Amino acid sequence: MTDNHYDYLLKLFMDERSARLQLQQYVVNQQQQITTLAGLYSRMDNVVNKTMSQTNATVDIVRKYEDLEKKINELQDELNTSKNRTSELEKEVDNLRQSKMHQISDRMEFVGLTAYGTTVEDKPARTILKFPDIKSSYGVSNLTAFINTGKLPFEKQGIYLIIVLATTATRSSTDSGIYICKNDKELSNTIYIGNTDSSYFSINSGSGSLLLQVNVNDTVQVKTSYSKVVHFYGHLSSFSLVKLRYIVILQT
Repeated sequence: MTDNHYDYLLKLFMDERSARLQLQQYVVNQQQQITTLAGLYSRMDNVVNKTMSQTNATVDIVRKYEDLEKKINELQDELNTSKNRTSELEKEVDNLRQSKMHQISDRMEFVGLTAYGTTVEDKPARTILKFPDIKSSYGVSNLTAFINTGKLPFEKQGIYLIIVLATTATRSSTDSGIYICKNDKELSNTIYIGNTDSSYFSINSGSGSLLLQVNVNDTVQVKTSYSKVVHFYGHLSSFSLVKLRYIVILQT
């Protein structure tokens, strides 16, 4: 082997050794990169897991918030309903109180009337007697109907005491009497006045009273009984009524 051959082989060995060292270094570098990449992947996986966990937690919080908001809305609706019902109850209580106070005012208000007749005339059976001469009146505004027709319309409900005095003249065994009527319906028995056995007129007076409960627009009147024609002395006859007052205790 010549020196040239030896140098060539030595150079070849040196080049092979250098290439092997470079390859080893390359492999080491690749392994380091793989290790680094594996670590990055693991870290990335941890980040993804943490992100998913936070996302799930966020979704859970959102759901809890939505549930809470729904409950708040339901409570608000219940509160509004309670407020409306409370307002309605307050109005009902106020209306009831005003109604009771109005009833108390009506029941405590004085109503009274005394009236006389004015004419002396014959009255057939079942005729309404008139008392147009108003002597006193309290709490009665619609006297025109009573004066013209003999029917007294009630303007205030309540319990009234009615007293009637009638003076008539009869003859030939004719009985005379009167009725107190409410809404054209006879309420009292015949209030007997009297009769005579002679052919001459006999003047008699009779009186009667009745406790009567009425409503607004009810009417009361006095009628002659079923007997024959009687001679009615209006100026000696009277009609009186008074409203009984009583107190109702208002409880709240």
